[in-house]
Amino acid sequence: MAGSALSRTRSRRLAAGAVLAAFVLVLVSVGCGNADEASSYRQTVLQERLQKDTDLRSRDSRVLSAAAKRRFEGLRYFAVDTTYRFVLPLQRLARPETMRVAQRTGAPAQQVKVGTVEVPLPGGPYDLAVFRPRRAADSTLWIPFSDETTGRQTYGAGRYLDAPLREDGTVLVDFNRAYNPLCDYNPQKYNCAVAPPANHLPVALEAGEKKSLIQKGYTGRRATS
Repeated sequence: MAGSALSRTRSRRLAAGAVLAAFVLVLVSVGCGNADEASSYRQTVLQERLQKDTDLRSRDSRVLSAAAKRRFEGLRYFAVDTTYRFVLPLQRLARPETMRVAQRTGAPAQQVKVGTVEVPLPGGPYDLAVFRPRRAADSTLWIPFSDETTGRQTYGAGRYLDAPLREDGTVLVDFNRAYNPLCDYNPQKYNCAVAPPANHLPVALEAGEKKSLIQKGYTGRRATS
């Protein structure tokens, strides 16, 4: 009887050990999966940045002047940070609203405000207006914004985010992919929308593209809070 009881105890311990080992294996697998996914995402964003540099240097590109191409050493960015990537519900307006958005120079241009997103940043959340160009489909949604880095580490007129609309009505808001308007690279050739005051984030959003060093100084309007 004692031998049988001891055998049963050992069996239970072995079974419990096997369950614990399986549980730990699942946790490790999930952790590895998340780590692999984050690593893959970072590599994708870094590759996109390298490709943009290549495109700007291309002989066929007309964004940079010939002189700017010769001194171009690549765009500057903050480190990729997955905490600045969000999938958010698009809170649509009952009727899209046509608004006049200030340009770096000249008269304001018309953009269509389709709704807002609520971004869960530290100290927030904060609402950002989501726009599309006039006579364009909702597949071209974008967000012009400024933050506490604007005019210091980042471009003075603000930055842009493409906000792809998903089938479930959410939009991807990825600040690691925030980019500068073309007037940062060639202000003599391009005019660009300035981030609206309502889309100012009262935080230093250290993600995405920094102010380029292609042009020295800045002229024209600045984004205001």
